[in-house]
Amino acid sequence: MALWALSDLHLGHDLDKPMDVFGPAWAGHVERMAANWDEAVAAEDTVIIGGDISWAMKPEEAIADLAWIHARPGRKVLLKGNHDYWWPSTARLRRLLATQGFDSIDFLFNSALACPEAILCGSRGWLQPGDDGETAADAAIRSKECGRLRLSLEQAAKLRAAHPGLPLVAVMHFPPFRANAESSCFTEILAAAGIRLCLYGHLHGLAGRRAPHADVDGIRCLLTASDYLGFRPLRIDPGCATLTGTIPASLSGGSDAP
Repeated sequence: MALWALSDLHLGHDLDKPMDVFGPAWAGHVERMAANWDEAVAAEDTVIIGGDISWAMKPEEAIADLAWIHARPGRKVLLKGNHDYWWPSTARLRRLLATQGFDSIDFLFNSALACPEAILCGSRGWLQPGDDGETAADAAIRSKECGRLRLSLEQAAKLRAAHPGLPLVAVMHFPPFRANAESSCFTEILAAAGIRLCLYGHLHGLAGRRAPHADVDGIRCLLTASDYLGFRPLRIDPGCATLTGTIPASLSGGSDAP
């Protein structure tokens, strides 16, 4: 059994949303991603998908994308990203999965999950003070996400009591740290809970190349955006907070979008 991570899938099977408008690195990315995933991941493995899953605006529009994810090997754990407008309440999502028979998919939202490799916890996160486009209104959203992170960590602590041998792995969509790998409210919360590994996405193009990984407040933060990883799931060693896969030295193209 192995733990894998891949975020920012940006699927749009039922939508006219070609991703190659963001650069040549995205050309045919869905087909390449499927081939890489199917080659690497086994049925008993767990794959963490850290947000920006589908361009759909409504749950029903995301069914084809969820079907694509369900068809891939492994148990899939999904976290919400800033572009996941289709994501309703968790209860409604679970009902949707049940009607479609997508039993290999679960959600990480105001919760924590135990899998054979680790206990997963986390939240979407949000823009940090000083980030491009950050406004005063973002402070309230950031505070709410901090609350969600604390709630998830509380659930993780309960699971840890039942599974004392499992390491904790945090998952976020936005980077947990501030610019230049500075400490943030998120890294402080994670560090206080004893988290030593946090997977995140959201950064693309130049942003991903400039700061893909960082060690902040004693936490190893790893970028798992699909374009940065060459659309290949990254195998994670949750016990020692290091990579066991290969990270491309740089992107072959792309832009700072999406």
